[in-house]
Amino acid sequence: MTEIEDFAGPFWEGLNRNEFRVPSCDDCGTVVFPPGPICPECGSDELTWGEIDPVGTLHSVTQQHRTPPGFDSPIVLGMIDLDAGPRLLSPIDAEYEQLSIGDRVRIEAVDYDFAFDRGPRADDPFFTAVVVDDV
Repeated sequence: MTEIEDFAGPFWEGLNRNEFRVPSCDDCGTVVFPPGPICPECGSDELTWGEIDPVGTLHSVTQQHRTPPGFDSPIVLGMIDLDAGPRLLSPIDAEYEQLSIGDRVRIEAVDYDFAFDRGPRADDPFFTAVVVDDV
């Protein structure tokens, strides 16, 4: 495993406990996603892992009709602005036609049922976004 893969271990371990754990910068407060050893905002390597509320707003959405081998087709993907700060790309567990920019969503751990080889992370869950009404 590379150093970056090792560094992201707390993220995957958190998903195993239904927690969304990410590092944040001790110097400027930036929440770092995807997890990495350096703050993308200020360059500091002083980061602390913690759990954030994985709720945010749908920034953009697309339906991909042709997907790589091992992935469902079509698949709905969205860019999500988490309230805690980071923007992330996530599959969305909803019909494309029923989604609107600005929908509130929550990131949840799900079983990884795709055929793609994830190496040492093969038994770890993945995540998906679900639309929420009560946030």
